[in-house]
Amino acid sequence: MRQRRFPIVTTIVLVLTGVAELLQWTVKGWGPGLERDPDGLTWSHWWRLFSPLLTQMASPGVSGTAQFVSNMVFLAVIGIGAESVLGPRWWLVGYVVGGVVGQATGYWLEPPGGGNSVAILGVAALFAMAVVLGEPAPSVSLMFVAYFLAAITLFSLTNWIVAVAVVVIGAWLYQFARGRWPRRADLALIGVTVLAAAVLIAAGDHHGWAFAAGMTLTPLYRLSRQRRARTRDRDDRTLDLVT
Repeated sequence: MRQRRFPIVTTIVLVLTGVAELLQWTVKGWGPGLERDPDGLTWSHWWRLFSPLLTQMASPGVSGTAQFVSNMVFLAVIGIGAESVLGPRWWLVGYVVGGVVGQATGYWLEPPGGGNSVAILGVAALFAMAVVLGEPAPSVSLMFVAYFLAAITLFSLTNWIVAVAVVVIGAWLYQFARGRWPRRADLALIGVTVLAAAVLIAAGDHHGWAFAAGMTLTPLYRLSRQRRARTRDRDDRTLDLVT
């Protein structure tokens, strides 16, 4: 049985993100100084590839405060569940890879701007792929992965009313199906999430690329998982011989 661990990485990232948002509210020029700026991204200012993760700049039609609150909620719910499955190291790998790829494609597709939603999606993608590989996962955290992608996709293509309606109906259907066919319901939910990411990529939204980047980590995560399993088996055999 998996031992419950305190979500240390999720907690640290939540605190850092909150402090950065506080600085954006109180320090003049903090947000614009860290957001995606194609003219400011040079070899000597490579840090601008990461710095947009520390500023929650408003997306079109969304206030900066609303974006911050939304990202913090999804970071907490997805992050805690993902860290319990992936462990802190793979959680951090997903966050960094999703964040860098998301901001890099953001420079290409959607400058200027900022936010850590792309990093959260990197974690979410690897978390979802771990479930596909057979890892047990908290249903609420997995459901929020689909919420996040669906909300971004529907908000980008339609409006917030449609996004909320679809998310609510989808959540009810998922909970209904999971009570009868847990594995199938989880896989169907992940399938919808991957489809939403593909739609975002086709629509030129950098969030889709961030999710895809997290998915590309799956083979490496699988190798690490197999190595851990072999190590546990070897340790169990050694313990049996000793006892």
